[in-house]
Amino acid sequence: MYISRSRGYNGTYYLSARCENKECSRKPRAVRVKVILVEIYRALGELKFDGKDYNRHLKYLKEYVDVKLDKLIIEKRSLLGTKRRKQAKINEYATTYSKFDSTTPEIVKQKVREQIEMLQEDLINIEQELAKVESLIIAPEGLKMNQEKFLNSLNKLE
Repeated sequence: MYISRSRGYNGTYYLSARCENKECSRKPRAVRVKVILVEIYRALGELKFDGKDYNRHLKYLKEYVDVKLDKLIIEKRSLLGTKRRKQAKINEYATTYSKFDSTTPEIVKQKVREQIEMLQEDLINIEQELAKVESLIIAPEGLKMNQEKFLNSLNKLE
């Protein structure tokens, strides 16, 4: 089905859905989108939801959120571990660098500085990823809609 704009006899435009499948048995092949939407709203209007539906929705939502939160927490722990390893490596290089004296070749000092800079860049990237992950971790209680609000919003789809 393709959605397109078509002009009616009086010059106003309407949205139409047209089937371009050669084997389509529908005649005519085009239908106004309004007709489809009216049927969808009529079907939704016949649905009535109760407390059992709310509890089922709540259970499904809790399971979904728990799985997502578990994945995010695992990712956060992994990033924190990587961050600690990188920071320990930076500290190790900094300690090594501080032990250099005036007889240490400049090329060695430069290589250690480059290693520290690369690790600091990695650390910044890890902190940015960590901030993204932490922003996605939310308290599941904030997602919970009370039963009355849930039922009212679904029962007023007419």
